[in-house]
Amino acid sequence: MSNKLVYGTKSIGIKDNYKPLLKELNYTFEWVVLSRVNCEYHTDEYTISPFNSEHDGEDGYVMGNKDGIPMGIIILDDHFEPPKFTFLATDVLQPRKVCYRNNYVRSTSLRKLVYALKTRMKDSKIPFYGHTNSFFNPIHEVKHGHSLMKALKKIEGHKTDTWTEQQQTKMDADIGAKIIACALHPNKFSLTQEEKNAYQDMLDRHTWATEFVNKQRNNVEYLASKPFWVIGKDNLTKLHYIGKTKFIDSDKLPALKTMEIDWKAYEEVEDYPESDRLTPTLINVNMLRDEMLSEYELRKCTAPYTCYDKFIYMEDLQTVSVTSAPSAISGHEWSAQWLIIFDV
Repeated sequence: MSNKLVYGTKSIGIKDNYKPLLKELNYTFEWVVLSRVNCEYHTDEYTISPFNSEHDGEDGYVMGNKDGIPMGIIILDDHFEPPKFTFLATDVLQPRKVCYRNNYVRSTSLRKLVYALKTRMKDSKIPFYGHTNSFFNPIHEVKHGHSLMKALKKIEGHKTDTWTEQQQTKMDADIGAKIIACALHPNKFSLTQEEKNAYQDMLDRHTWATEFVNKQRNNVEYLASKPFWVIGKDNLTKLHYIGKTKFIDSDKLPALKTMEIDWKAYEEVEDYPESDRLTPTLINVNMLRDEMLSEYELRKCTAPYTCYDKFIYMEDLQTVSVTSAPSAISGHEWSAQWLIIFDV
């Protein structure tokens, strides 16, 4: 059992009817309360939102492991008779998950709920691993939706159509025949100065594009070989999540995998042991985002260093801005904004 029921130094109001439930989860799994949230139940589906004391619906509590990494949301639902205990997980809980609303365990008793969670932790067919990558997995940003590999190609000059530039040296048969004739029989055939200038320009553009594509590939390979920090903040717990990981088999682009992130939740970035290595980048991102984001987007940022829902590669900082949701909960309800900062 953990010594504390609530993570960190925050003061979170815990309802009396929730205390036995939260204490049991704390005792059995060493889970702690990260925050209080509001819940609405509609047609077998829960809508989650940040806590508001004026909310008329149900309340729930975000539960995390001993390092503050979210495992899911616990709800004591009075819509049922008798009331039911519901655990909405960040990870897969059902053998056939049709949509987000299937991702829960519900029981009429506390004992049965805890037993169900234990069972799923042991059953490979219905896995609930409760691992940290369920909350945010960098590999999802590589392979699904946003492509990190494509982002890392967006170095200075990337807006030029390199494919078109590389095609500059393609020409019709008559021009090709003339150039070959001039190369093989220089005493008989020649190009005008105007033609030489035009063909030299075509060759220069082709050469530049080829070299630029190689430069893009080199940038991706270089960064993929480096460790990187993941730092971000979500809309429900208001904690900073910071950890470090790296890609496995970085030479097998784009088929990358990541190690599980060894990370932790912090109430302040400065609490992270290596915060001095991150702070300069965070300050620079804070200054840059004023130019990249609208006033509305700035208001929606969860932290001074995040960039709302923008997927942006900041080349000078070797940093990528991404957004995500837990793997099994809708991003409309539980969203997090992140920076991936390469250790170069």
